[in-house]
Amino acid sequence: MPQREPVFRVFYQDYHGGMAVSSAQPEQLARSRLRPLAESLLAAEDNYLGVIDADEQILQLYAADEPGQIQLELLYPEGEGMLRTQMDRAQALALLDRLPEHFEAALLPGAQYTA
Repeated sequence: MPQREPVFRVFYQDYHGGMAVSSAQPEQLARSRLRPLAESLLAAEDNYLGVIDADEQILQLYAADEPGQIQLELLYPEGEGMLRTQMDRAQALALLDRLPEHFEAALLPGAQYTA
């Protein structure tokens, strides 16, 4: 029996395309649809994508200041800080293809904790 594809709640802002989904009313999206959305959104600076896991943890992605880099932040629902790292664009997009239903610190190797 095939395993079901995980579905995540997402929110995003596309300043250049004029589209947005609020974090207060996220939409549901299958994991296989995350990468195409991120490829489109993260092509322009200031845009971002937020992905909410089954435990209410949030993974945010946005274009970093350095060309070809994506900033990733894993926010904890308690609001007590975040893990932050930067990856090259291809690596960050590939991460979305294998995103687990429950986010853990190991998701972002080398990430630094900031309060």
